[in-house]
Amino acid sequence: MNNGLCTAHTAAGNPCSAKGKPEYNGLCGIHHKQAERAREHQEQITAAAEAQRQATRNRILQQNQQRIDNAPVSSIDTFYRYARLVGDIWVTHRVPTDLLAQAYCALRRTSIQHVEWGNLLRAVVSVVNLVHFNPDGLRWADIPEAEKSTVFNNLTEVINRLPQYNALQVLKPGDNVFVEFARRRAAEREAERLAREAAREAQRQAQIAEFNRQQREEPVVFRRDPEGGIDLAAFGRDQQSVHRSSVQVATGKAVEILMARPVPAEMEALVEITLAFDDTTAVRFVNNTKERALMELTNDYYNTEAFNHVYGNILDRVWAYIRIHPERSELIRRLAQEVVEGIKMCVNGKMTHLVNVLYAYDEEITAIMQNETPPREAFQAKFATLLNLPVEERTAAATTIFNEYHVPEEERAEWLTPMLEA
Repeated sequence: MNNGLCTAHTAAGNPCSAKGKPEYNGLCGIHHKQAERAREHQEQITAAAEAQRQATRNRILQQNQQRIDNAPVSSIDTFYRYARLVGDIWVTHRVPTDLLAQAYCALRRTSIQHVEWGNLLRAVVSVVNLVHFNPDGLRWADIPEAEKSTVFNNLTEVINRLPQYNALQVLKPGDNVFVEFARRRAAEREAERLAREAAREAQRQAQIAEFNRQQREEPVVFRRDPEGGIDLAAFGRDQQSVHRSSVQVATGKAVEILMARPVPAEMEALVEITLAFDDTTAVRFVNNTKERALMELTNDYYNTEAFNHVYGNILDRVWAYIRIHPERSELIRRLAQEVVEGIKMCVNGKMTHLVNVLYAYDEEITAIMQNETPPREAFQAKFATLLNLPVEERTAAATTIFNEYHVPEEERAEWLTPMLEA
């Protein structure tokens, strides 16, 4: 509390000991008068600065108007200087649209005898004045959009009455406007390309999502190639194909590759697979198929041996691959399919179906299965992988495979038709 004393301080820095008055906002009479004089002095300084600013602004506006009025009768050097200035504005400040680039080209290419020449010069100088001789001393980023629009609209009206120029055709490659024009066109093409790719990718993802939805919501149906027909979706699971000698050789080599791989110490394959088969978002079983599959799988895990290795050891390594794969759900579905297909089969058939789960996913296994398969069977296996592509991409991809395996023209339609309908 100051007990009603003046709130100011003396010149020596000590609190004033005089009584403060409410009408003086707590100051004493002396300090109140000092404060008033200081305020009046500051107002005089502010008024003088504003008057100076207005005088400077008016002088710049007057000079700018003189520059506009004199522009049409300037020298050739002045014409080109204005051209360079407006071109630099377009390049340096990345002004959108090609308006200033068109103005630059027009100043460089239009005859001074053209009826619009004077209007063009005046419109260009208005832009130059706004940027380089701004009456408020503003930088480009701070100039109000309304002021930019005013000069740009005026220039647009003039440009529309003049011939239109392609900067890439009328300017030299070393010209900075040419370089910027080319850069913008390239950027636009790249943006369009990326947009097209994004659209295609979005379409592809939508197709994948729809395919996965069908996989999740539709029951698992197991089938094999109909006699004399082509069923690409079933080819890889053909119950008779697993007994072909080429498939047996490939399976034996694939088993050896898998056995060389480590198994995570914490993994319990049968327990984790049982839980995975309970996930209806990954696989849907019909009737009691799941119980039969798990019973068969458990028995084979401990009691089945083929290609000189216990089934359980191979299942461990197949599951170790599946459990951390980005497409885990699809591989779980494939595992369920292959296990069901192997029910009641011989031990070699069971093992072949198990290895087949990784076909087209695991590069080593896929390479072995392809390299050990005769050309016709290799073609069929490779052709079946086209089902993973969007329908609109299958024809081109199929043609590449046809040519690679020298499939006769008269046979191609028979293979391609079901692929496009799948």
